[in-house]
Amino acid sequence: MVLTLEQLKEAARKLTPDEREILLLELTEEHSPEEQQRIDQAWVEEAERRIRAVETGESQLIDGDQVMAEARAILREPLSS
Repeated sequence: MVLTLEQLKEAARKLTPDEREILLLELTEEHSPEEQQRIDQAWVEEAERRIRAVETGESQLIDGDQVMAEARAILREPLSS
């Protein structure tokens, strides 16, 4: 039996959050070798760009503990309406 896109979306909405995550990962991880090579190259270029930005002072590294503390503080703030 072949399902329509709407039927697939309806079935996916009935999955648990963990099942939806697994489905998403399985669907998005299937790349042809050529696609994977382009993805890998894009990540190499992004990593090199980020390294250059830090080395030139364009970007600054922030301690992970500081980032987490600031994120927790933001999440504790009430939403403004």
